[in-house]
Parts: sequence; C-alpha cells; structure tokens
Amino acid sequence: MSNYRNDKYWLKTPKYLQDSRKRSQSSSGHYQYYDDDFYGDDLDYYQDSSDRYRESRERYQSSRAYNSAVRSSGRSRKKSQAKTLKWVLITVVVLAVAILGATIAVKRFYHPSYDLDKVPAFSDESSVRIDHNKPAFTDNKIEKAQKNLKNWKKKAAAIKKSSKKKSGKGKKKSAKARSAAFLEKKLRKYEKFAELDSLGRCGRAQALVGKETMPEGKRGPIGKIKPSGWKVKKYDFIDNGGYLFNRCHLVGWLLTGRNAEKRNLITGTRYLNNEGMLPYEKEVADYVRESGNHVLYRVTPIFKGKELVARGVQIEAMSVEDDGKGVSFNVYCYNAQPGVDINYKNGKSKATKDADKSDKSDK
Repeated sequence: MSNYRNDKYWLKTPKYLQDSRKRSQSSSGHYQYYDDDFYGDDLDYYQDSSDRYRESRERYQSSRAYNSAVRSSGRSRKKSQAKTLKWVLITVVVLAVAILGATIAVKRFYHPSYDLDKVPAFSDESSVRIDHNKPAFTDNKIEKAQKNLKNWKKKAAAIKKSSKKKSGKGKKKSAKARSAAFLEKKLRKYEKFAELDSLGRCGRAQALVGKETMPEGKRGPIGKIKPSGWKVKKYDFIDNGGYLFNRCHLVGWLLTGRNAEKRNLITGTRYLNNEGMLPYEKEVADYVRESGNHVLYRVTPIFKGKELVARGVQIEAMSVEDDGKGVSFNVYCYNAQPGVDINYKNGKSKATKDADKSDKSDK
C-alpha cells in the first residue's frame, strides 16, 4: 500500500478518476495499492484523453482568439474607413467653400460694380472725376510694380551691355531690340482681361504700359467681334459715318496693341470712344513716350443689373517710377451720345425730341 499522494499515477490521473479512487479507500483510511500492470493501460488512456482534451481546448482558445482578432480587425478597419470618409468629406467641403469664395472674389475683382448714384447725371460732359481723382491701386501693387521694374531694367541693361561687347558697334541696334523684347515680355505679365460673364459682358482690364508695349504700324480689323448689346444704328448728326456704336477697347490699342480681343471690347458710343476715353489714353501715351517711364492702367466697364450695354467706364492710371507725379487720375466716362436715348438693356436707341436730324433704320 502506498499513500495516494505519492502514487506516480495519481498525479497524472484525471479528476474524475481521482474521485473514484477516493471512494475505494478502506476503513483504515489508507488506499489500497493497485498493480501497475493492471491499471497502467487505463491510466495511459486517461492521460491520452486528457492530453487530447487540452490540445482541443488550446485549439479552441486559439481559434477564439483568432476570431476575436478578426472581428477586432474588422471593427478597426471600419473605424479607419469611417474616419477616412469623414476627412474626405471635410476636405471636399473645405475645397468647395474655398473655390466658391475664390470665384466670388475673382468675380468681384474682375466684374466689380460701382455706385452710380455717386456719379452725376450725364449732361453733355464726356467724363467726370470720381473718388477725389485718386486711383485705387493698392500700396502693395504699386510697390511690387516698382520693384519689378527696377530689376527688369537692370537685366535689360545687362543684356544690352553683354551684346555690345560680343557683337561690337555693328550689332548695337540688335542689342537694343533684344533688351526691349525682354522688357516687353515681362510687362505683358501685367496684362489681365476678365473672362466674359454669363451674359457675355466684359469685365475689368489692366496693363502696365511702357514704350515696349506700344504698337507700331496700323491697327487691324475687329469687325468680326460683336460685344454684348451690339446694335448697328446710324444717325445723321453723328460724325464719322453716323454710327452710334463703336467697338471700344477698354485698354486702348495705342497703349498695348491688343486689338481683336473680345475680352477687351465693349459696345460703346462714338462719343465715349472719341470724347471720353481717347484723351486719357493719349495723356498716358504722351507721358510714356516723353519720360520712358511706365504707367499702371486699369479700365472697368460699369453695368447696371443685367443690362448688356455698359453705362460707362472707370479709368484709373498711375505712373510707377515717380509715384504718380507724372500721371495720376481716376475718372468715369459716360457711355452716352448727345441727342440719343439708349436702352442699356439691349442696345436699342432712338433720337431725342431735341435732335434735329433723322435717324436711319437698324441693319
């Protein structure tokens, strides 16, 4: 007999077998000794069963842990997808707001409105000064133009100097042409024309005018372009063929050479073209030719509501190198014609009662 606690099989025996062996205890309180040869196979069987059970449970737990990991991974992936979608939506909304804001800002900049109540009614005066005759160019814009011109002139001078050394006196004219071409290319970057709006109307146009941008030769045809509100109408009391409307350049052709550019042409009266805008264009051109300096020049057609013909144009100009001492003005030119009533909604017109000449029919 041996104590069950020291039995080598006892420690390997499943719990239910241990309970059975306990019940076989004798009245003396000792366990009987069992022969190894008799019980050895059974104990091995139970041990094998225990091992299989443990392995099965381990596989189960491992499978359970795997499934839990899969579920956790799935939840994590869904959270990640939801987070990504959230940020995508936020990004789309932010971009949409930014684009809308930029569109509104660009529209207001290139298609600005002006309070026409501040402008005196037309009374045979071709133009009036507005905003104390001070152009509304920002200090930053003026300073940037001054800095750019200073740098460009230095580079242009270097081009001319280097060309002279290499080519000699015989190539002096070519060096000058190259220098002027360099400056013209840089100045053209300041030329901006607003895209036509939904009604086909022009917006703000601007340029940095210099000798380099002014054209040579004759102006080409522009008859193929029909600006918003265009109508062909003749009156005997209007000079130069009697035509009421001209295709008016916002930035004059003699300043930049831009001719058949639909974004730079509006329906304007003969009076606006010759009496209103031309004197200011000539003032700028004369200053540029005499001084060799440059002028910031900006023209804005002013429309009322959804009218197709502009009520007038605002012209701003400022000489850059001398801070406006040579040229500086801000004026409003009326798109009107003495003796004619104009329907600005569609471009139709008729002679006023005090007009002493007859008109001709539309073509």
